[in-house]
Amino acid sequence: MKNLKLALLLLASAGMLAACGGRSVSSEPAKSSAADSSQASEESSEESEESEESEESEESEESEESGAAEGGSYTITGNPNWVANDNAAVFAWAWQADVEGQWYTATCGDQGEGGATALELTITFNAPEDCVGCLLVRCVAGTEAPDWTATGDAEGRVYNKTGDIAVTGAGEYAAAEWVEYTYSPS
Repeated sequence: MKNLKLALLLLASAGMLAACGGRSVSSEPAKSSAADSSQASEESSEESEESEESEESEESEESEESGAAEGGSYTITGNPNWVANDNAAVFAWAWQADVEGQWYTATCGDQGEGGATALELTITFNAPEDCVGCLLVRCVAGTEAPDWTATGDAEGRVYNKTGDIAVTGAGEYAAAEWVEYTYSPS
């Protein structure tokens, strides 16, 4: 993409020079075409560097705003198709060795043909590359963050969860059994 911008900038500069018969259009005396080419190349290089820095800064800001995790993709296979019913929100709680876990938004793949009880649903999430465990939860549609204490159909309510799934970094793993979850204060 950066090379394309640079090429377009150089083409535009060359087109402007050709339209002016190779003469400078400023009030300064005309420079030789080699000097024009050298100056245009230097200006293009400076503009390209500034553009690259701006793009990198924007990408970094977008990553921070979206909460995107650095690392890898985790795919959990063999989930029952019903997990995706009713537009349920699915999340993964993933943790690293000696580090408290964190919630990550998960994405359900297409449901298989085998009906509601078929174990064909794939769930994917991104988390740090060195996670050692995770579990999945199924929440009320529209949930932005799971809440173990939410009840009824309140946002965040966890309807179902898996057992712990041992992982050794990003990759593909088999699902643990899904069970119903009901909050019960101690």
